Amino acid sequence: MVTVRGPRKGRSGYTLVALLIGITVASILIAAVLPLASAQAQRDREAELIFRGLQYAEGIRIFRRRFGRYPTSLRELLDVKPRSIRKAWKDPMAKDGEWESSRSSGPR
Repeated sequence: MVTVRGPRKGRSGYTLVALLIGITVASILIAAVLPLASAQAQRDREAELIFRGLQYAEGIRIFRRRFGRYPTSLRELLDVKPRSIRKAWKDPMAKDGEWESSRSSGPR
């Protein structure tokens, strides 16, 4: 049995130190990128909200032109024949997808 003591003596911790430095650098990079990804996701949801709002606005405009009044609810845009809107869009900013009416909401 041969034991090697000469050249390897004192070098046993370098791999562990290099691994710790690599993990630290990776953690810093991830911490820097996550807010950017979160902000991009927020901008995407806002852009989708604007698109859906414009769809509802067009549906309300069409409804008013056909019936001479405003709809009493968003659901009425779908229930009339012919429909004034293609489908009931969900709110991309709300977790449950339900639209919040400014009249029905309480104090914040």
